Amino acid sequence: MLLIDPYIFLPTKGLPYNAQRVEEVKANLKNILRINRHLKYDLIVDQTHWQDIEKRYLRVLSTSFKDAELNVALINLRNLIKKVDTTSVGAIRTWGVKPLYYGFISDEDTLFGGLIARAAAYCITQYGQANLFVEETLGRNIQEHSTGHSRIKERLRWRIYVSRAGLNGAMPVSCIYAPRNIEIPWTTRFDILLPDTGEYSFVPPANWHLRSTPAVVTKKSKPVFLDASGNGWATPNTPGQAYHWDVYLTDPKWAAARGTDQINVTRFGAPESQGVPGTIHHVPTGKASLARGK
Repeated sequence: MLLIDPYIFLPTKGLPYNAQRVEEVKANLKNILRINRHLKYDLIVDQTHWQDIEKRYLRVLSTSFKDAELNVALINLRNLIKKVDTTSVGAIRTWGVKPLYYGFISDEDTLFGGLIARAAAYCITQYGQANLFVEETLGRNIQEHSTGHSRIKERLRWRIYVSRAGLNGAMPVSCIYAPRNIEIPWTTRFDILLPDTGEYSFVPPANWHLRSTPAVVTKKSKPVFLDASGNGWATPNTPGQAYHWDVYLTDPKWAAARGTDQINVTRFGAPESQGVPGTIHHVPTGKASLARGK
């Protein structure tokens, strides 16, 4: 079951709706509809909350921009959502909801958080699971780390938890923003373009979902994602599009096999011309005399 973060429909903080924001809304709707279509996830909304979203945001978007693609996506969304009454949920406890919803834009955030938590508890009670489609926003649920042109986004909130009478303790609700987050759960915390297949695939720490497990550290003066073996995965320090990860090796097996302390690994989603994800993309400059093939 998929819940929808109301923030995907709101204007950018402090600004009226504009063309850029409409494109962002359309991209979010595209991913929501893909999850419904390809992964067969039902879209669940609180019926009273949805009426408010329609009146305050969706009608404004539709009438202000006359964007055919946007309007078709909204029609499809309206036809697919299941409106439910969450008033029967009763008292609930939450963890992680306040950082997402309280005090981010206005007083209405508290209302958003409470309604999302109730809808999540309803879905878990009725269907055994819930996921929350969120929009990634700097300062809210992501933090950007950069050195030169090397940048990574650290996810600050990849799960929330809810509990109520009748549930087996605190139940997790994954925060997702793309279909891949459901197919490869650890991408809710780590980058969606890290390869999950291939000889040099990214393997997350065993307890990657726990906040006590570090995900982002610094290696070679760059921010990196840390894998299960302590290797650091950084984006290249070059301008423009890059189709590989700079991987700084700690794993002695990988380092011994390659004869170097750094490898460049093709990222997930790279064009076919760039190689197979999870394989060597190219030998780093200055490492060619050391590197060994396999």
